[in-house]
Amino acid sequence: MQLFYTVRPGDTLYQMARRWELPVESLIAANNLKPPYTILVGQQLSIPPGVNVVRVKPGDSVFQISQMYGVPSSVIIEANQLHPPYVIQVGQLLKVSPGVPYYIVQPEDTLFEIAGRYNVVTGGNNNYELIRQVNQLPSFNLFPGMKLVIPYAPPGDHGLIAYTSDHGGSYDLWLYNPRNGGNVQLTNGLGDSFSKPIWSPDSSKIAFAGKNGIIYVVQVTTGSIARIDQLEEGAGLYSISFL
Repeated sequence: MQLFYTVRPGDTLYQMARRWELPVESLIAANNLKPPYTILVGQQLSIPPGVNVVRVKPGDSVFQISQMYGVPSSVIIEANQLHPPYVIQVGQLLKVSPGVPYYIVQPEDTLFEIAGRYNVVTGGNNNYELIRQVNQLPSFNLFPGMKLVIPYAPPGDHGLIAYTSDHGGSYDLWLYNPRNGGNVQLTNGLGDSFSKPIWSPDSSKIAFAGKNGIIYVVQVTTGSIARIDQLEEGAGLYSISFL
């Protein structure tokens, strides 16, 4: 699923890209922004995966870090499984998500417009039906304030390219979108140098063998990951297939 950051006063695309160590181009592509790439306070931006770990400095608190990065304290607390009174230690590494895992519907929004804005596109067409299905909406009607999970669309005709890379600091599964040049990180520290992504016939899932020969299946639209088996030591790691 996509993560959304709400633009604050003083924010620029350059500052946000630098904060999360992203190419500005990927931020522009993820939101289909047009020149001169103006952003507005209160606008929700889909943030591609970047560096989401910070080291606690003297004087830091969960609240101060949440204010610095513009995300709710609850997001940091949940990501790090912190417990009351939410004490953090100097030098501790904290996961700080670049946003919340939902889009808040604005006046005049439609599923069709949202799908186009955030690249929920399959075969060159807005796959707004996928948003409806993922959110189990009884109809296509939206109302302001509704929270929607925005999935990454399955590839369809033009295809997404799944690959293994360690450019995020550990071997993980990534998706490359040849239509807009965007890259999406699917896993976090689960892959290995030998990991080879295998697509399901309907392009909705990817299976791979990761660390310690553990077999995982990733749901492309939601990003959910299931551990399904573990290969015996010495077993072939490239023989996974969907039936």
